[in-house]
Amino acid sequence: RSMVKPAMSRSPEPSKHRSIPLTKAKVTVVGGGPAGSATALALLKNKAASVTLLHKPISKPFTIGESLAPNACQQLSFLEVHDSFKRLNSLICHGTYAKWFDGPPVYNDYMSKGLGYGWHLDRASFDNWLRQQAVEAGAELLCIRNINKLQKHNDAWNLSVTDTVCAETDISSDILIDASGRKAAVATRLGAKKKVLDHLTAFALRLPSSMFSSSAAKAYSLVEATQFGWWYCAPVPNKHTVISFQTEADVGRELNLRNPEQFLSLYAANTLMPKIVDPDATGDIRRVETFAASTQFLDCCTGNNWMAVGDAALAMDPLTSSGIVSALDDGIYAAQAICKVLGKSSADPEFSDYRRRIDRARNIYLTQRNWFYKNSLMTRHFDKGQSSFSQNQVN
Repeated sequence: RSMVKPAMSRSPEPSKHRSIPLTKAKVTVVGGGPAGSATALALLKNKAASVTLLHKPISKPFTIGESLAPNACQQLSFLEVHDSFKRLNSLICHGTYAKWFDGPPVYNDYMSKGLGYGWHLDRASFDNWLRQQAVEAGAELLCIRNINKLQKHNDAWNLSVTDTVCAETDISSDILIDASGRKAAVATRLGAKKKVLDHLTAFALRLPSSMFSSSAAKAYSLVEATQFGWWYCAPVPNKHTVISFQTEADVGRELNLRNPEQFLSLYAANTLMPKIVDPDATGDIRRVETFAASTQFLDCCTGNNWMAVGDAALAMDPLTSSGIVSALDDGIYAAQAICKVLGKSSADPEFSDYRRRIDRARNIYLTQRNWFYKNSLMTRHFDKGQSSFSQNQVN
């Protein structure tokens, strides 16, 4: 039974005296990406709380983040959706094939580490599938345009939202989850501050098809580092290929990477990837899309009966390839913390244990990030002051 709330045919200019629908739930999750859906699923799996899941549809023709690491099987199994996931049209990924500047190409094979294999996803389809799993588990899904009001009154969170046809809905819940991604839309309204360490941006094209030099090449994510950033390429379901270039936003502007011809010309100058993937640019490619890829975190990711999960709490460099897995993990641990508070087994509405877990993950990640960019070939090739990998920004 679908729990997606239908759009209501109302005038964009609502009457001051009309009745506004009220939705009540124990938990409201703001954000319908992997972190938000995982939080909802984990709560509903334990029959711990009713959940309202707010999702703002993306306006871009595609989204990125299509690599899923092998260890995601553990989280998907815990959420009891792994069997359903196996029926998705995902492509097997055995690891990465990378070239770091003048060094030789290197395979990083999942199997050699005993991890099995990962996947290349159609990211929008994956996110939609996971939301639907939450709906089938009992979540009420509201597709929204904006959050107009957010306040706390008598220990309840009260939100007023506008849906995709400009109708208003009021929402009341005991606990509020910010799963809105790098925007951290809820946490920042509640006073949390974002700490942004760089302005890494992914400039990406999704091409209708591409020529691969071998069928084996399709089973790997390709990476190639250059003077100004690093390239990434992967096949995705339905005979598409994603090619992206990660660099500082201002460098991307100087290189005119929003122009498809300039983007593909710069790609063709690489020494490895063009030999493996020959982009088919015969389709209607109007522009290159951009996606935030910065390292950032909140100064405080929890408060009284609220918490942030996923990229809202800690957004990591795409080189980690851990975005989806970390989001699923956050959702599961957040749900466990909520269950303790709702079940009265914990008198910690500030979710201190969860906050310490995020703090530990952040410290480990920043240490590894700093080590990599200071000690790898990256430091010796990226121009100081021109990219997120410069020495003065990783200190």
